[in-house]
Amino acid sequence: MKTKNKIELIGFVGGDPVTRQTADGTPVTQFSIATTERWKGKDDQPREHTEWHRIVFFGPPAKQLADFLRKGSFVSIEGSLRSRTYEKDGVTRTATEVRGTEYWLLDRRPGSGDVSAPDGAEPPLHDGPADDDLPL
Repeated sequence: MKTKNKIELIGFVGGDPVTRQTADGTPVTQFSIATTERWKGKDDQPREHTEWHRIVFFGPPAKQLADFLRKGSFVSIEGSLRSRTYEKDGVTRTATEVRGTEYWLLDRRPGSGDVSAPDGAEPPLHDGPADDDLPL
């Protein structure tokens, strides 16, 4: 039986991307995006939940994203989920991230420095999860 690991996200970038290089010189760009689900509760009051997603791109797309993405950018990402474990301060931790394969910049006015969100939505006001807890 065939299996599939694919994720598609559309959201706002929570902070400027961070780019590093692997030991062999391959560029790696990391950033977080926020997706927000909105609905009306049983009491007919609006509710929302924002989920933060850690995104990682390797190679030429990593370099391109580092050049064009900024905090608040509206972007579509395709990729697969990857989980990994690492040790920090003697504690074993698990990180789940999206290994990006495709991207589309969705800002309405690219290059203007002014990010316009669709349908009056506002970009998130905070930076999302702290990336220093997760090693490269």
